[in-house]
Amino acid sequence: MKYILRKILIFIVTLWVAMTINFILPRMMPGNPAEALIARSKGRISAQALQSLEIAFGVNVHQNIFVQYFEYLGRTISGISAFP
Repeated sequence: MKYILRKILIFIVTLWVAMTINFILPRMMPGNPAEALIARSKGRISAQALQSLEIAFGVNVHQNIFVQYFEYLGRTISGISAFP
């Protein structure tokens, strides 16, 4: 029983570390996916379209990073999609 509990604890910690890395790495990159799409379209997208793309990609630059992190964890654990 002790062996199984230890393996479950290791699994939970490993899962948390992987999810945290998965959250942090894209946010360390410059820009966001919506801005990258605009760069590919050579700036022909309006500011309103940019905001729509940020919502579609689940990028909320006006929200605290810790709030984003806990929303990400909650959505991932519960299986709720970040996209509406």
